[in-house]
Amino acid sequence: MTLVIVPKDLRQLTWKHFSKVKRPKEKGSDASTGFELSYVPKGGKALVTLKLDASNTWVIQGKMTDALLKHEQGHWDIYILQAEAVDRRLQGLDSKEMRATYVEITQDFGKINQRYDDETDHSRMIAKQEEWDCRLASAKRDHTLLLADICSP
Repeated sequence: MTLVIVPKDLRQLTWKHFSKVKRPKEKGSDASTGFELSYVPKGGKALVTLKLDASNTWVIQGKMTDALLKHEQGHWDIYILQAEAVDRRLQGLDSKEMRATYVEITQDFGKINQRYDDETDHSRMIAKQEEWDCRLASAKRDHTLLLADICSP
């Protein structure tokens, strides 16, 4: 694998990773987990980097609940799965194919991430959040999450 996660191998979020704000930076959200995903092509391989974006990782003061942190962990898990997909699928491609594949994966995972928030109402719909928790646990075990898996009934 040529995947680097920054901070070093960060898999589990805590509230220490979030800046505390007085009002939401996004309408309808009590917290947000920001990320940066990039790759550098090198001789038919790609070095993939996933970074927690501290400037876009925030929580409203007084809203730090276990349920909300678990929801934000779901976002981070989706980003890790996205980075793993990029890492897997870019290897052996030329730079033009890498770019097209990267864009395709990014678009698919953007849809997954949006659906996650829409269906769970940002963690407020407990039953839907539990369904997503199960989906993500399974995806993490298999190191795969596909749009078709999420969008099928």
